Amino acid sequence: MTTERRRDAPAADAGAPGRGPPPGVANRRARRRRAPPAPTSLHEQAAADLVEAAGEDVAFVLGPDVLWWAAGPGRGAWSPESAASRLVQGLYDLHGTRAARLLRRPVWSTRDADPFGLGLVKVHGKRLYRVTPRDHGLAPPPAREVRWTFAPAPAPEVTAAPPPGDVAGWAEASRRLAAGARVSDDGPRWARDRRVAALLLGPEGALLGAALNTHGHNRTLHAEVNLALGHVAATGAPLPPGATVVVSLRPCKACAGLLWAAAADPARLRVVYADDDPGPAARNTVLCLGSDPRRRFARTAAELQAPCLVPARAPDGAG
Repeated sequence: MTTERRRDAPAADAGAPGRGPPPGVANRRARRRRAPPAPTSLHEQAAADLVEAAGEDVAFVLGPDVLWWAAGPGRGAWSPESAASRLVQGLYDLHGTRAARLLRRPVWSTRDADPFGLGLVKVHGKRLYRVTPRDHGLAPPPAREVRWTFAPAPAPEVTAAPPPGDVAGWAEASRRLAAGARVSDDGPRWARDRRVAALLLGPEGALLGAALNTHGHNRTLHAEVNLALGHVAATGAPLPPGATVVVSLRPCKACAGLLWAAAADPARLRVVYADDDPGPAARNTVLCLGSDPRRRFARTAAELQAPCLVPARAPDGAG
């Protein structure tokens, strides 16, 4: 039996209602979508002016009337944040959900993409591109700096903590913590916090921190973001080697990128989730073994092969 189509046979899929284009056309369209746009002279000029003013890497987005930009944490200081992450979080802090419309425009950065910044742009924006600063003698549009500083929320109290090493017990604790969160039911769903909790366990299994989702105003403040940035703000240090993060819901690309960037040793980081998130934002993250972001950001063979993300219990039917 042959699978070759006769030359005079009609292309059944080409015009069939409810079906996509033929594979060749779809592949060409996908390649065009993936091709990064070339920065214009205006982008390069803006990057040059902003880097000169800030003295460090910057990220910016060209709005209809103003250029919004943010500086990175400094080239000599360790931080899981970047200019791109500060731009996205700062815009949501300033504009609320209206920032989503602005961030549908390309975000430009003078440094290579980082796990947290790229994840934030993918979840809360559109595309992140690299631009090289060059002076073209042009006058860029009016610019406004976005200053973002993380303000830790009060840590929730964890009661009836399970013994160290009881990962399933800690997963249930994250569920209870999320279910007990005080979340208002007033207003639209997108303007309310979600019942999601995250716990940080040290290498010996002791509880080091807890956080809840507080994204009612700033959509970037997921539970894992509050947990990781809260730990960094309190200690000035990354997540300790061998740490375990237990979350009530599988992390999205932004949260996964931050946990990876904030870990002292990503190869020894373990992230356990109690409930799966079927949405696309939680798929193909840097924590997923074999994912595109993992291949992009892993620096060692150990990081490339580390099984960082695991469910609290095996899926139904798994042996």
